[in-house]
Amino acid sequence: MKTGQMSLIVALLYGCTTNLGFEKRDGHPDTGVTDTADQTELDVAWDEVMDPTVDPTDTFGDTQDEDGHVAVCGNGSIEEGEDCDQDGPVDCDTTCGTVGSRSCVGCAWGDCVPPAEICNDVDDDCDDLTDESGTLVIHGGPARISSDPATSAVPSMAIGDTGIAVVWQDDRSGHQEIHFARVSASGTIHTNDLAITATSTHSMEPHVSFGRGDMNIAVSHVDSGATGIWVLAADEDGAVTTAMRQVSTAGSQPAHRPSIFATAAGYLVSWDTGSSVYGLKLNPAGIPSGAPQEYGASSAPSMDATLVMGEVGAAIVWTEDATSDLDVMAVLVNSDATVSVAEQVLVAGPAGASSPDMVWTGSSYAVAWQDDRAESDAVYLSWLGADGTPGDLPSRVTGAAGDARQPALAWTGSGYGVAWVDDADGGWILRVVMASPSGVPLLAPLAVSDGTGSASHPDILWDGSYLVVSWQDDRDGNDEIYFASIDLSACP
Repeated sequence: MKTGQMSLIVALLYGCTTNLGFEKRDGHPDTGVTDTADQTELDVAWDEVMDPTVDPTDTFGDTQDEDGHVAVCGNGSIEEGEDCDQDGPVDCDTTCGTVGSRSCVGCAWGDCVPPAEICNDVDDDCDDLTDESGTLVIHGGPARISSDPATSAVPSMAIGDTGIAVVWQDDRSGHQEIHFARVSASGTIHTNDLAITATSTHSMEPHVSFGRGDMNIAVSHVDSGATGIWVLAADEDGAVTTAMRQVSTAGSQPAHRPSIFATAAGYLVSWDTGSSVYGLKLNPAGIPSGAPQEYGASSAPSMDATLVMGEVGAAIVWTEDATSDLDVMAVLVNSDATVSVAEQVLVAGPAGASSPDMVWTGSSYAVAWQDDRAESDAVYLSWLGADGTPGDLPSRVTGAAGDARQPALAWTGSGYGVAWVDDADGGWILRVVMASPSGVPLLAPLAVSDGTGSASHPDILWDGSYLVVSWQDDRDGNDEIYFASIDLSACP
């Protein structure tokens, strides 16, 4: 006979009062034992009497607590195995140090949800941005920085030690020359509309960068009827320090869209001819070291080349019509322009891709371009790893209304500033938006130009405090160069 059964018989023989008609709170009929015997043991004994298969060592079962209760989620009581039960949201610590909230789901606490962003100089919502809950606002400008009623076009910018350098092409002399202005983020012009080339033919499509103690400029220049790539250097006031010289070899096809960046061993230059893309190393004096390197399919039109330096080497992107559809191509090169990772399709047609721009984030390259996969032109973002690995599927940055074209891209350290022009409101307006590291727009786009004229050819940079943008605008009846800076953290 089992111990529990013996205990019950002994209790009954000794005349303990019984009341088998009442239920105890644990659901078992009351044994009626009122002496000092262990009530739980008697409860188990009763189970054994009713069901001899019950194991007396399994006192509570899988769904009961120590008192024999079955835990039921939703009954308003926190029972064994539950963290909460119908509790309201409670405070919790977020990953960025703010106070969030979490809710009770299935009697367990859910994730800590950050609070909404507010204007307090803190990243409340843990997205690595501070006070972005408001709208982007103009900090400085818009200011016209070209000063002659001639055609001024295709600006390029770089951040120097004493301000922001803006260069552009200008035909006030009857042919295209390169002009320069130095401005501050507030829109103040420190060096006003200075011609830094003086030739008898055209100098066009300037690209500017700082390095090796100078402002370095590459241009597409016409000489003896041939259009090639020439370079020059100037100080931050626009005084030429190295005279303009040709670096591309003479060819039957004109060279356009140059880029130039300083390297530890000299300079790296790229350009395209509409049929091929080229890269070239220059020594510290700006003289070519070896022959240009050619990229792209020789049988396919290749155009819109742009070069950006990475941590080691550089990347060049362009559009190529190898399959009757414009693809975005990419190649990684060493500082001497030789290939480090072979060219590849970054964005495949049939989207009609064009106007790529690129920026280095510190760990990878981000690429923006326009294409018409959604019938109208829109701006998209994708990525290229430092090892040449393509990124995820493209992220669309611009909205559905109108055509969005000519994207420009900047990296702030925690997200992207993206500029483009669109005709969503009827005219070509310059807009800027902030996007997350994954390319998702964070705020409503800011219309930077006023819409009274057509804006085009934007360039955008991050100066450490503001997004700065320059563009071509014909609001004055002819194309001029405008500049503005944008505050990312302005709140209502």
